[in-house]
Amino acid sequence: MNITAEAYDECSEVRTAPRLSVKERKSTLVIDNPRNIEIRRVKVDGCLPIETAKCDYLFEIPELARAYYVELKGRDVKHALEQILATVRHHFFATRHADYEKRGIIVSSRVPTITPGVQRLLKQCRSVLRHLEIKTTKYEVVVK
Repeated sequence: MNITAEAYDECSEVRTAPRLSVKERKSTLVIDNPRNIEIRRVKVDGCLPIETAKCDYLFEIPELARAYYVELKGRDVKHALEQILATVRHHFFATRHADYEKRGIIVSSRVPTITPGVQRLLKQCRSVLRHLEIKTTKYEVVVK
């Protein structure tokens, strides 16, 4: 199914707050925004009509031409990487963020296990993401 501009707006919230956060289960991401620049938070999983794997959230920062693809996970880092890759590669986001710096963030509620399958996916991520962070429980990003 295609993502329309209307659906995207319905699943989005634009904020200029100094601090934004998302939390699922025991995983939390905090975005510090000291300059109060415009950040669009998009609820991807559970809101946008995407039938493939997808990440939980997306944060767009137009002023910096940057997008953060976020997955809040229990411990299955392999699945989290698959979800982020599928979202980044989805036609809508590949087009929308063609000129954006793309970053991935996985916040796991447990220490992740790095298996050979995870290592292969990490290599794929390096080809489409400028940066990837895998953290445990809580992660804080400062937007500069």
